[in-house]
Amino acid sequence: MKTEEKLPGSCGHGFDTDNSIIARPGNQTGKRCLAGVLLIVLQTMLAACTTHYIAGYSSVEFSADGQHIAAGTSQSVVILNTDTYVTEQVLTMIPANGKKKKKKDTRYGNGDTLVFMGNERLASTGFGGLVSIWDVYTGELQATIAADNEARIGVSVAWSETSGLLTVGTRNGEIYVYELDGDDLFPLGKLRGHRSMVLDMVFGSRGRYMASTAQSESVLVWDMEAMKLFAQIKGSNGTIDLELVGDSNTLIAVGTDIKRWDFMTQEDAGKLRDPSMAGQQAMMTGTVLLYAYSLVSVGYAGPVPGGVSASCRRTIAVSPDGSLLVDLQPGPFKEKISVIDIENDKIIQQLESNNLSCDAAFSPDGQQLLIAANNTMYIYDTKTWRRTEIVTW
Repeated sequence: MKTEEKLPGSCGHGFDTDNSIIARPGNQTGKRCLAGVLLIVLQTMLAACTTHYIAGYSSVEFSADGQHIAAGTSQSVVILNTDTYVTEQVLTMIPANGKKKKKKDTRYGNGDTLVFMGNERLASTGFGGLVSIWDVYTGELQATIAADNEARIGVSVAWSETSGLLTVGTRNGEIYVYELDGDDLFPLGKLRGHRSMVLDMVFGSRGRYMASTAQSESVLVWDMEAMKLFAQIKGSNGTIDLELVGDSNTLIAVGTDIKRWDFMTQEDAGKLRDPSMAGQQAMMTGTVLLYAYSLVSVGYAGPVPGGVSASCRRTIAVSPDGSLLVDLQPGPFKEKISVIDIENDKIIQQLESNNLSCDAAFSPDGQQLLIAANNTMYIYDTKTWRRTEIVTW
């Protein structure tokens, strides 16, 4: 039997005997608490009977100051305080009065479908438009940006704090670009180069360049100042997730394997200790070249077979200092979560996994790893790799 320490004004918050943190909205009391318990029981029973449907978290993110966590499902985004793990806001467009939900009011995509814009705003795919902007502290919807074509659906987002640019990848391959000026977002245009769903995008540390990947296509590198294609990385077909290594000029791409792409001049490439390490050069002009290095952890990279979850694919997260890479590999029988020492190209830890995991994020100080799983989240201490479960009601 689980026991909890109750907090005034809430259904309860504390550590269970199984080392899970129960995080619930702070304004629920009395009968609402009982209703919440009954709802969770009902959801658990339904989940046991409906193994082909996963209604859990598909995307997680830390705010820049590390004070908040955002976790998204297909219907809502919860915002938690990292000091107490109390749910402060629930962002949703789904009617609470039992009315039938509209498809356009849900969220789309998996992985990087939400992003903090500084510490006060959150951008999410869907919720009535191509992308929606929310106030982190009040939970109010600040803006809904509609596409110029109703058939355009946002499935991925990226934000550059340096340049103030927000990009939205769509299901048809276009990337919409917006610039934040004060409290207003202004459209800058669209990037056209992909022909299929844009799975992920990531900005360089200075905001000048952005890399993007789409289904079964090469990774493209964009010059965001010129708003045009800068490079196409050959041999990167099948890339489904991208991450930047700290403040360096290194890009990690994951597909059936993991590759490290370093931006370097031809002169720098000639100084490699082992010239055979240099991989295929990207298709580009000028003096900047790209070289690939193969990392460890080659394995299953597609969606989980059998219809368990068509949206959870292999994904990675890189620590802020660029020393560690976490590789989430969903598999048909058992999931693998590997922690890789990037510098030494070595797996240093295999994390326990007894739940389908869809996304991961490091805290800004690198001391915690957050993993989104089916109906729950896990926090790992990156020094001890001790796991704590966060259960949101």
